[in-house]
Amino acid sequence: MNHPYAPVNLGFNCSGVDFPDIVYSDGEPTLPTQPVPGEPTPFDPELLDAIVHKPFYPTDGTPHIYLEMPFSAHVDIQLYNILGQNVGTVFNEMMFEGSTEINIREQMPNHLSTGKYIYRINVQNQKMSKSVMVA
Repeated sequence: MNHPYAPVNLGFNCSGVDFPDIVYSDGEPTLPTQPVPGEPTPFDPELLDAIVHKPFYPTDGTPHIYLEMPFSAHVDIQLYNILGQNVGTVFNEMMFEGSTEINIREQMPNHLSTGKYIYRINVQNQKMSKSVMVA
């Protein structure tokens, strides 16, 4: 047979290829190691620097926040006006590792005036902020 795929043993041999024997063990299974209760799991603080967040505008009038998390954590995003007054909560949820796009208009159902706002992201006691335009 002239193809790039490796043969797979399905319990019967119709290809004429000899399969290596599978090693079985009747001994006790090896369990994965469990963390010791009460001990904090080690956390790499450099992961906090790997959080990516930036405003972007896919269409006029719909500002979004692109957020990329290298680990799972609780994420709190607050929106402030240019005077520093808290306008409301944009996002306050547990976020798993990966990326998401947060539509500010959908998350803030109350009317937002056109203008410049500042969003602040709080992840594990680290605060990051950027400005965003709402049209």
